[in-house]
Amino acid sequence: MKAEVNAVFFFETHDKGERHPHYGSSQAGAGSHGEMTWMTGLPGTHGAETAVTAGFRPQTGGTELRLTHAGYCRRGNQKTA
Repeated sequence: MKAEVNAVFFFETHDKGERHPHYGSSQAGAGSHGEMTWMTGLPGTHGAETAVTAGFRPQTGGTELRLTHAGYCRRGNQKTA
C-alpha cells in the first residue's frame, strides 16, 4: 500500500485453500483521521464497497485509535432493490 491520497491497493489472504482478495483506495482525511474504502468478497463485505475511518486522539501516555467500518451489511441484512 502507498501512503498517498487516492492510492489503490490490493492484497489477498489464503485460508483453508480459499483465496480472499481485498481491494480499496485511500481517501483524504484531516490531521486527526484518515479514511479508505474497503471491499472483499464472501464472507467479508459480499462485494460491497465499504468505508473504514481511523480517528486519532491524544491520550496521557499515548494515542487513542478509533476504527469505524461503515456500510457493512451482515449476512441476512443486505438491502435489495
